[in-house]
Amino acid sequence: MKKRMIVFTLAILVSLSSAVGSVWLITTKFVYQPGEDIIVFFRTGTPDNDSNYQVQQSKVASLLHIAPNGVDADVRSQLTNDSAAYLRMRALPQDEGTHVLVFSTQPIVTTMNGAAFVKYLMQENLVNENAQIQTINPNSDITVTHQISSKSLFHIGSVDRSTLTENYLQPTGAPIDIIPQQHPLALTEGAPTSKFNISYQVLYKGAPLAKHPIKVVAKYMRAPNELQPLKTDTLEYKTDRKGFVYLKIRPSVLRITATVLTQESNHQWQVNTGAITSSTPIRIFNINNNSQLPLQMKQQVERDISEYMRRNN
Repeated sequence: MKKRMIVFTLAILVSLSSAVGSVWLITTKFVYQPGEDIIVFFRTGTPDNDSNYQVQQSKVASLLHIAPNGVDADVRSQLTNDSAAYLRMRALPQDEGTHVLVFSTQPIVTTMNGAAFVKYLMQENLVNENAQIQTINPNSDITVTHQISSKSLFHIGSVDRSTLTENYLQPTGAPIDIIPQQHPLALTEGAPTSKFNISYQVLYKGAPLAKHPIKVVAKYMRAPNELQPLKTDTLEYKTDRKGFVYLKIRPSVLRITATVLTQESNHQWQVNTGAITSSTPIRIFNINNNSQLPLQMKQQVERDISEYMRRNN
């Protein structure tokens, strides 16, 4: 195996949350320059109200880093028992290109009250037939086996066609694998409020997840000449018969999630949750490469970055 160029230092909380939900791998930005520190937070909750995700090494199935050349390495051995849920890396000149991080947990078994589980199913729109809910006794305990996977994309170096590597296209083996079909940062940028077309394929245990609901959380970044605050939309889509979902969306940070629910018996259920965090071209993340922005706009964008970090950490 080729020597990994990125130097990893990881500190992560020691107990795994038993709550059923998504985990997000959140980078401080999506485009880094050589020499910068890359910080990836493990977060759970909603984009406007998330918190550190608590994990312990024995509960991690894999923590995979896919380098720009497609070579992957499981870096879970870097997990420590320190009290912060983040991954710190250093961007080196030889690491130019797109990087992918993939995190998967071991199956997590927890017990929930039947009424609380029904409420969760309804809130997440996971059950389409009332007959399925009626099999759940609200006064009984439900055993839920939950497995979580999450992916994040970030880039090192200049953003151009020669450096936007295609390693993001390769399946990762995660139980739910959400794969962009176009490089999110390669989309053609127009006006700050124009929309991009981007598609994803969703795989469940290696096969297309067909006709399945997908949740998209789009966090729109304020354009340099706009005064309105940051805005978040939660959108619902459905995959086609080949597992593809097609989005038309404004420049934004995208958090996309899919959840598969399987009933084994009246008292035993399986929940698989998969997520991906990526970004369409957003001027604030390319500010150091965009000399065309006037100084006043650059200063405003830097304030936007500070506000984004304050609200998300």
